Amino acid sequence: MKFERWLNTVHDWRHHWASHCVMAGIDLITIMNMGGWKSLRMVQRYSSVSVDHMRESINKLN
Repeated sequence: MKFERWLNTVHDWRHHWASHCVMAGIDLITIMNMGGWKSLRMVQRYSSVSVDHMRESINKLN
């Protein structure tokens, strides 16, 4: 994995990790349990997907 300069704190790493899990196709319940969150809302708050990932997902529909 490429080193990202903005990953300075544990909080940053948790966002990064959750986002990569989502983009890898890991279900939110598993991410919640592995990450120690108590609600799916927090998993959704910590995770995001890249624009490239969204494009690839949409292209699968074509």
